[in-house]
Amino acid sequence: MPHRRRARPRLALSADSRQPPLSLRAGGTLVGLAALWGASFMLIRVAVPSLGALPLIGVRVATASLVLTPLALSRTGREALRGRWAALLVLGACNTTIPFALLTAATKRLPSGVASVLNATVPLWGALVAWWWFGDALYFSRAIGLFVGFGGVLALIAARGTLTLDGDLPSVLLFLLGTLSYAISAGITRKYLSGLSALRVTAGSMLGGAATLLILLPWVRPPAAATGRAWACAIFLGLGSTALGNWAYFDLIGRVGMSRAITVTYLAPVFGLFWATTLLGERFTLPMLGAAAMMVLGTVFATRPRPS
Repeated sequence: MPHRRRARPRLALSADSRQPPLSLRAGGTLVGLAALWGASFMLIRVAVPSLGALPLIGVRVATASLVLTPLALSRTGREALRGRWAALLVLGACNTTIPFALLTAATKRLPSGVASVLNATVPLWGALVAWWWFGDALYFSRAIGLFVGFGGVLALIAARGTLTLDGDLPSVLLFLLGTLSYAISAGITRKYLSGLSALRVTAGSMLGGAATLLILLPWVRPPAAATGRAWACAIFLGLGSTALGNWAYFDLIGRVGMSRAITVTYLAPVFGLFWATTLLGERFTLPMLGAAAMMVLGTVFATRPRPS
């Protein structure tokens, strides 16, 4: 009897009608991804003062592209991506260049723990994008989740004492625009790139991001005085958070569905706060923890499947 190759998981970005059970492997991937993504804002916070925002993005995207491109662009890979390069270019801008620029600029001022919590707004924006773009129902629990989640954002700003224009509020707004861009990129993937393997979507989006970064090439060159520590953080961001992290995330979507894969957004802030307090010595007050809990609770309700 001939050996049959095991099919690779494909992206399925529509609502999950039947959720497969969460295996030990998928659960381990989920926790590992949360730890990896939770550390990314700490690494940005360390690297950006020395490298600068745009050079950090350039090193991060270039590193991820160099790793992923040879793996994805085989002859069969090129055939699979044929006719989808325009969508991948837009995806690269919305999933890489735009959010990386906005989030890195915001994290230059915001503590990494606060940034990791604000990143939990991605699925909240995702629910709004799905309602506006695809007509997904905005049922009661989802509406309550959006209200509570974005209320948590306001509570976090108030707890930081940053409701003044000369404080951190502009950085928070930049960060929220970046997470909105991530949510839009999920809609682009759902509409134009479903059916592709996780590796090819990840590699294609990195190439699209690298192409859009060429426009900013004069400002992407790293300064000669950048420290070795900053370079190490930037390269780890490219290899870990960007290349490995996005590949694992898209693969997880193909294996267990979007609604379960998105739970990484609940766990990442927990790890982000842990890394920030233990390794950077950042202080996180009780009101800030309460605001973070509001955001996570809102995200849980906003991403729950529609009740039958």
